Amino acid sequence: FGLSSIPYWSASCTQNNEQFGSAVDGAGDVNGDGYLDLIVGARGYDEDLVDIGAAYLFTNSSSGMNSAADWKVSSDQIYSGFGIPVAGLGDVNLDGFDDVAVGAHHYTDDQSLEGMVFAYRGSPIGLETTPKWTGGGNKADADFGFSIANAGDVDDDGSNDLLVGAPLYKRDERIVMGQASLYLGLQAGEVIIYNTFLPMLMTGQ
Repeated sequence: FGLSSIPYWSASCTQNNEQFGSAVDGAGDVNGDGYLDLIVGARGYDEDLVDIGAAYLFTNSSSGMNSAADWKVSSDQIYSGFGIPVAGLGDVNLDGFDDVAVGAHHYTDDQSLEGMVFAYRGSPIGLETTPKWTGGGNKADADFGFSIANAGDVDDDGSNDLLVGAPLYKRDERIVMGQASLYLGLQAGEVIIYNTFLPMLMTGQ
């Protein structure tokens, strides 16, 4: 069939009932080193609050996948569902680094349990810990972010796009219809360029 009979790599969590692995996806190359990385969700992660959820990134290199996470983010709300979906998005802002998204379908913002999606930008030193983009369901109990996916380059502008599912989205606040929403990546004129500045080498005379 082509797949090996034993795993090449595996990782696990350290908390009881963290539900590490509730979602997994290829993260793409988030730091531009030429190796593909992995993102893993843990919907039951606890910190100061119970069940806030978390997402972890494991980077790859010439020596193989790292056994410890290089990046972790978590929610600030209990039972938000953060980490139930995770997705590698490809490069949505045309900066040369792949980006990721994490969904939290029970997150409360302006509306109760509307759901949110958080997108994190890649960079030369890996994923940023503060989301660069967030989107919400804008209706109570919509379950926005229950599913998320890399949509590819739908509009053929060179940047990847994001697809978000909201299965409990209601029409006229009464009838559950569900909704899928597509968010386009940046246009070429909006490219964010990363600049790396190296310290000047000073030598004595």
